[in-house]
Amino acid sequence: MLPVGQATASIRIPAHDLRRGVFIMTPIIRWIRLFAGVLMLLRGLTWLVMFQLLGTALNHLFLSILPGPIIGLVLLMAYLMLRGEVSEPISMAASSLLRYLPLLLVPPAVGVMVYASAIAKDFWAIFGTLTLSLMISVTFVGWLMQALIRRQARRQEGP
Repeated sequence: MLPVGQATASIRIPAHDLRRGVFIMTPIIRWIRLFAGVLMLLRGLTWLVMFQLLGTALNHLFLSILPGPIIGLVLLMAYLMLRGEVSEPISMAASSLLRYLPLLLVPPAVGVMVYASAIAKDFWAIFGTLTLSLMISVTFVGWLMQALIRRQARRQEGP
């Protein structure tokens, strides 16, 4: 192949003709990359849905006190912990779903506005429950943090 602009006795290859091939290939490459990204996203969504379905199946068969999607999330977490890493398809699907997380907060916000009078009647019960759960959560997180700090200190002191 001749360098750009180099002439021979009868053939001259203009630079714009060589670049045109690159411009023709660019949309094809873009479509291939887009298709590969969509396939990766579908693989990740398939994994997430499979864990949810597995959790729902276990819910119906054994654990009727826990919701199926919660069981599926626990199974997914156990799978990822055993694996040691999050695969690219699952990461891509999760980040794509997280973009739309604020949309899930719209129905509860509308519910609070619509049922404001019913909430006002039970204000003190709701306030007490939220306060108690906050205190329990903060206490538990503090205790857990101290336990993890002690465990890490023991690991660093060990052989």
